[in-house]
Amino acid sequence: MFDPPSIIRLGEEALAADAGFSPMERSAVYRAIFERRDVRRGFLPAPIPDDVLGRLLTAAHHAGSVGFMQPWDFVVVRHRTTKRAVKRIFRRINNEAARQYDGMRADLYRSLKLEGIEEAPVNLCVTCNRRRGGRAVLGRSTVRDTDLYSTCCAIQNLWLAARAEGIGVGWVSIMDHTALKRLLGIPKSVTVLAYLCLGYVSEFARRPDLETVGWRVRLPLDRLVHYESWGNHVELQRKSRNARSNAFHENREEGYEEDKQKASQTGSRVGRSLIGEKSGGARIGGKRGAQGLRGHGTGAGSGNGRADQTPSTYEVARLGDDGGPRRSCRVVSKTGTGVPRDRRGLPDPVAEQPGRDGGAR
Repeated sequence: MFDPPSIIRLGEEALAADAGFSPMERSAVYRAIFERRDVRRGFLPAPIPDDVLGRLLTAAHHAGSVGFMQPWDFVVVRHRTTKRAVKRIFRRINNEAARQYDGMRADLYRSLKLEGIEEAPVNLCVTCNRRRGGRAVLGRSTVRDTDLYSTCCAIQNLWLAARAEGIGVGWVSIMDHTALKRLLGIPKSVTVLAYLCLGYVSEFARRPDLETVGWRVRLPLDRLVHYESWGNHVELQRKSRNARSNAFHENREEGYEEDKQKASQTGSRVGRSLIGEKSGGARIGGKRGAQGLRGHGTGAGSGNGRADQTPSTYEVARLGDDGGPRRSCRVVSKTGTGVPRDRRGLPDPVAEQPGRDGGAR
């Protein structure tokens, strides 16, 4: 059914040549990371060819695992009757989950599409066999859950490989795993870790759906990095000012009007604040955009006054201790407008500081 050796040979040939990643290859890795989305809508009926699905599963199978345990298994689901039964489980659990929220938050929750079980051509149940490798697995004697962490690494491998193949993946986390195990005949000793929906999609969203509707915002990186001891954020604040790290994903923003329309449809104040005022942010292709980014070709910082629709590579300037340029790094992004920016034309981290409850201010 699958032909994993073909994709494995590519990796082995690269290792044999002792070749590093070319700039284009390196950029492609980062593009897959920053353009990965949790997809719940827009699945196309086109089937996923066996060889493509085989490549995705091979990528998952080559994830790192504690003690080389490889605890994962994959249950491929294609039949409509099985999907319909899984959908019934989801509906029951989702109704229970909705009762956790009140008022506008509850209304917003019920408006969200949280799965694509019946629409996606392929469903994939990822499991973890916690007994694989015997009682004594190297590296697992003190932290027993490392087998679960390893299986999550396999899921992320599959997710990134799927994005490179143009395939959307959605993780249905609202699920009764006990009922799912009975439906799919999974042994009691095996742990269900994820139920995924896979398929080609009409488009990949420019932002995560929950960010677009205002459910949550992306936290500034400098609040999450600690130096030497918990709570010491000084080094990153002084050297990086956070905006340079956020530029990896923020400069990918496009489609201001489209995102604004999506947020306004939910009536969410938070969603509207995420998009920002167009007049308050620097135009990527304009003068201020050029101060923060040195673009290659059209797009950000090129001075052409418009947002290019194709992915490009940019150099994001980093500041030294004196506020001047220290070094630069190349990143792949999609350009656009509507991003709050500081005086250097870089994304303004203050504009997206969350409030005490985790929502936007």
